[in-house]
Amino acid sequence: MELISGIARNVRDSPGTGTINLDLGGRQVRLVQRAHERLDQGDQNGEDLVLADQQEVRDGDDLIVTGTEEAGIIVGYAYRNITQGFSWRASCKNDAFQGLLALFLSIGAVWYGFEAGGEIPLFFWIHRVTFFALALLFAAGTITYAIIIVERFSAAFRVNRAALETLQGIARNVRPSVDRFGAYLDIDASRVELLLMPRKIVIDDDDEVVVVGQRVGAVLAGMGYRNVTRGVVGRNWTPVGLMWTLLWMGAWLALPIALLWFRGDGMDDFDLVFGRALALVFLTATLVFALERFFRWRLDLEAWRRVRAGAQ
Repeated sequence: MELISGIARNVRDSPGTGTINLDLGGRQVRLVQRAHERLDQGDQNGEDLVLADQQEVRDGDDLIVTGTEEAGIIVGYAYRNITQGFSWRASCKNDAFQGLLALFLSIGAVWYGFEAGGEIPLFFWIHRVTFFALALLFAAGTITYAIIIVERFSAAFRVNRAALETLQGIARNVRPSVDRFGAYLDIDASRVELLLMPRKIVIDDDDEVVVVGQRVGAVLAGMGYRNVTRGVVGRNWTPVGLMWTLLWMGAWLALPIALLWFRGDGMDDFDLVFGRALALVFLTATLVFALERFFRWRLDLEAWRRVRAGAQ
């Protein structure tokens, strides 16, 4: 998987495919273009506004793309448009569905192999070996789809990590929000926004600060900061919030696992199989959500590491 960045040139649509082709850093790139919901961070009260619009890649946009090379063209798994301030990642819904289907078939093949019977040993072992081989084949398919899902989340993480920028300097024209959980300021002629912080922001004019975030056009949207002058730090997450999310995810994972271990005394075979199938679906959805949160936490921790390193 490759990561490339640069200015988009020669952007052209592919009618009927929902994709665009462009030149980026001397390479040919193919990207998916679709309608999104965007977080607009321009509200003066520090509240994000969700706006549905068609986010298009245009000539002159600054892009970061992660993807694989196919026939000399980089097919993007994820990209970030720094100029317009939005990101895209390839969907993993179809991969999750097909991986779950392969898992069902693998379990069914194992069960049917164990149920093999017959008076002739040769036919008995042919039956069992055949279905065990099918189970291994479908299990390999499940693992393959799981790897594809992880790669797509990893591609989005690499794009967003590459988009992180560290800015250090003297704060000017500091304009905090009413509740001080957000602030607008200038650092060395660069506009900075710190929004939705879990703690009140402590930055005044003439303070030396370090801000790490992602650029949205001409504005740096901060994910964390350090006030070197006052010895105060701030970030867009807290350890308590992290632990609370982990506890909730543990509870959501425990429920389907308990259903899978449930023996179902008094239930007929159909109800038992149906209930365990639903438990597997629920478990898969929870694991995909946990994977998304894992890479989000990695990005937050990387931003926090850069905040601390930038002040040294």
